[in-house]
Amino acid sequence: MHPPVRPGWLLAAGIGAGVMWLVLGTWSRPNTAAAQIDIGANGDIVVVPMQMTPSTNGFILVDKLHQTICLYEYRHHASAADRQGLVLVAARSYRHDTQLEDYNTAPPRPDDVKQLLLHAEKLRQEQSAPKKTPAAIEEEVAPSPGVEKD
Repeated sequence: MHPPVRPGWLLAAGIGAGVMWLVLGTWSRPNTAAAQIDIGANGDIVVVPMQMTPSTNGFILVDKLHQTICLYEYRHHASAADRQGLVLVAARSYRHDTQLEDYNTAPPRPDDVKQLLLHAEKLRQEQSAPKKTPAAIEEEVAPSPGVEKD
């Protein structure tokens, strides 16, 4: 089943919002995702500005409906070999990426973290269990009445 087609103006609005951020220079927190614009009735497109290098700005455009992410860079002063202006640096679908559990990850791997959490929970349970007194331990070891000791 294909996702519903949305008007092309949403994508244009997303790119426009990113360009406005770049042109107006409202980069109060360039390295955080705190400043973002949600576009569309359900926030189907998210635009997040970012500082790509100390002298280069850009933005990430996430299309949640089509599960695509695009990275745009705004080149203020490009060399003769590079294009100046807004450049699409990368784009990809993350539709299948989100189904992976353990790909290209550095230790600790997801299963290692799960095992650590299980071990920590076991330790917590052991520590919260009531402590046995020496008398209770002796009672467990002592033979029951009527049973002879060897």
